[in-house]
Amino acid sequence: MSGKEEKKEKTERELAEEELERRKEQFIREKVKKKKVPFKVLAERFVTFHLKAVLFGVIASLILVFFEPLLSRYLPTVEDVFPILKEKERVTLSRGDSENASSESGESTEQETAELTPDELKARIDAAVEEALANYRLSDQNAMELQLAITERINAVNRSVVQVQSSGVTRAAAQERKSVAGLLWYATEDNYYILFDYAELKGSTELQISLPNGQSIKGMLLGSDGVTGIAVASCSREEAEEAGITVENIATVGSSYGVNVGSMLLCVGSPEGPVFSASSGMITYVSPSNMDVDTELGYLFTNIPITGTGTGFLFSIDGKLVGIITSATRVMSEGGDSAAIAISDLKAILETLARGERLSYLGIEGVNITPALAEERKMPVGVYVSNALIGSPAYNSGIVNGDIITKAGEEIITDMRSLQAALSYEQPGEFLEVTVSRLSRGGYVEQKFTVILGTR
Repeated sequence: MSGKEEKKEKTERELAEEELERRKEQFIREKVKKKKVPFKVLAERFVTFHLKAVLFGVIASLILVFFEPLLSRYLPTVEDVFPILKEKERVTLSRGDSENASSESGESTEQETAELTPDELKARIDAAVEEALANYRLSDQNAMELQLAITERINAVNRSVVQVQSSGVTRAAAQERKSVAGLLWYATEDNYYILFDYAELKGSTELQISLPNGQSIKGMLLGSDGVTGIAVASCSREEAEEAGITVENIATVGSSYGVNVGSMLLCVGSPEGPVFSASSGMITYVSPSNMDVDTELGYLFTNIPITGTGTGFLFSIDGKLVGIITSATRVMSEGGDSAAIAISDLKAILETLARGERLSYLGIEGVNITPALAEERKMPVGVYVSNALIGSPAYNSGIVNGDIITKAGEEIITDMRSLQAALSYEQPGEFLEVTVSRLSRGGYVEQKFTVILGTR
């Protein structure tokens, strides 16, 4: 191709490119015109919109007419919930000075109102509540009636209280000996049963039971629990009834699950020191799960002070036994408050002791490994041994701190309560196979130990 032809081809290409650029610029500058909507269509849209609006308004009005009476009948208004709002609170501001604000002719001056702030509204409501409560304050007569009612309830439950002492001594010597408060809590055809704190009478098997009427009868120790400090004794029903005791003196055992923080309590036994003293108060705190040796117990904390070596039996206001203050729980008391073992966690122990059976002793303190905790920590479910007490059956068998008890005999162990139940099926001196999971380098390994159970 010659030079002239190449130059001509290049010129034609440049002209083509310039023509293409010119057409692009022209296209960009062109204005896109919206298609014109016919008037008839606009009119139809206008009429349709307004017809729908009218129809909606008619339906809303019908709903209001038919349902407003029902709503006003069954739903409370704001004024019903907050009576203080029935009369609008207004903050008035005078336009003039104090002279212009008051008119001798009695004409009202113009006032401006302002909305109450949330804090101001709360203050108004608090003031209204205080004013309402002031109308219901106890009068001296009301307070006296309440005190009489409490006294009657205390006297009613106090009929179940007896005094427990060691027997085999002279009357003069008995008066110098320490005595503890006992409670008549169960009766059979032949016997009455008494529960009491054993710390002051440890070692005594023959007992003297003194009644409020001054009569005394013989009692016999059936069993005691070294963990809770509670003991059970029995006396002849025939002798007790000859001395003036009847089934009316037997306390009603209730449920500690029925009381909560703030529940009023009556305390009889020896809260003030002497037997047959009494007091009253309320529950300040409930601790449903507390680990002790081989045991999981619930505790009720109260504002009832316990003096010296005193103990007490806690009754609900309707006269049912809900807790026991023992020498073991006195160490938990602080600042004048007292702690009691929840009766619902003692029933199985009391029944075992009342049958004259001893409580089996393994000798561990532990922590429950719940399924959630087990999944989180990659541990087996069971009871983690935080302390195998030195010299205990568990310690002597080879169980050590850090083991997780998963089985006792044929019973699967999931927590301390299930371990306590498994031990209740066994007798002291018997052999019990205890399965534990012990942590090793490769993870937890199952091991079995044969334990000779002791007596707690």
